[in-house]
Amino acid sequence: MNILVINAGSSSLKYQLLNPETGVYTPLPTTWLKDQAVERSPFIVAASDTMLLVKYGEIYYTTNDIGTDGAPYSFTTCRGEYGIISVEDYLAGSQDWVQVTLQGRDLV
Repeated sequence: MNILVINAGSSSLKYQLLNPETGVYTPLPTTWLKDQAVERSPFIVAASDTMLLVKYGEIYYTTNDIGTDGAPYSFTTCRGEYGIISVEDYLAGSQDWVQVTLQGRDLV
């Protein structure tokens, strides 16, 4: 089992996986280009021994609601894009996550 370790450096955070059996730290990739055009920084939301749930993007959309005065209004909000990927593939810099949809308001 690996443990996610976050080290706060002087100018940025450094994410690593620690293998407690060997004591070896493995640096996590922090960014890459999706389709050679859009920069991504997947955020690890949850982890098991072999799989990761990552948030890899956001989709912005306009929705409607009713105000306290009863008048309708529109506003722009976003929802996360999530995927599941093996730890091995993630560490290799793969973008081959399986897209998942969270129920509700996508709160993890």
